[in-house]
Amino acid sequence: MHRLIHLLLSAAILTMACASEPETFDERLKAGEQAFVSGEYFKARGYLLEALKEKPSDRDLLYLLGVTYSRELMHDSALFYLGRANTLYSDDREINLVLYEAALKVEDWEAARAALRVMVETGDPIQSHLEELAELSIQMEDLSWAHYYFGQLMQSEPDNPNRWVQTANTAADMGSLYVAIDLVDSAIAKFGPNESFLANKGIYYAVLHQYTKSEEIFRSLILADSTAIAYRINLASALASQDKPQKKREALQIFRMVRNAVGPDAQLDSLIDVLESEVGVPGE
Repeated sequence: MHRLIHLLLSAAILTMACASEPETFDERLKAGEQAFVSGEYFKARGYLLEALKEKPSDRDLLYLLGVTYSRELMHDSALFYLGRANTLYSDDREINLVLYEAALKVEDWEAARAALRVMVETGDPIQSHLEELAELSIQMEDLSWAHYYFGQLMQSEPDNPNRWVQTANTAADMGSLYVAIDLVDSAIAKFGPNESFLANKGIYYAVLHQYTKSEEIFRSLILADSTAIAYRINLASALASQDKPQKKREALQIFRMVRNAVGPDAQLDSLIDVLESEVGVPGE
């Protein structure tokens, strides 16, 4: 009887020893990995955070913590630990693949673009990421890089008219309006008088205060599509910006005509009030 009790006590002690919490860094890291593989992310995180206290710069630990937080949809925390790992172990492809996804989720465009650049530096062809790099640069309002990437896309896809428009628009956004016009003219020579090319060129001329050229373009577009309200608004804006009273009267007539179709967000009422005052026409 005493021997049986002794055996039972020994078994209980052995079970308790096996079930005890991990105590060393390696034990905690291993326990965290096992919990992660089992899908027990909260539990995995607990082990990994304890291990982090002992080795706060361990690459595998920081990476696994970042992935764990990503699986829990805690993208801010994921980006924090992956960002720390990336700072300590720069140009690590595996880290940046996960960091990129986390950065997109929290709309950290700069971190996302940097991660994409690492992917390119570590083997991905840049052509496979040019559009993402361009769009991320737009989000960051980094227009010079956006223009560069769209220009690369235009060179790699010369038969895609949208690439010409994107490259021209980023040039215009940087203030290089004559560069934008040259690009559009080259596109027109290649593809023909595409409406999008002409509309953008008309806007560029308006920004340059060359209103008669803008007027001419939008009149031609309206002749081709008389239902396009956007063309009528741009024409009216070009007319209203000129000094001739008859131009302003025509602009007023157009703004009145389209006012109900565009709604209050277009803020045409204030433009109409100004024009009525300028040309001495009573309000309607």
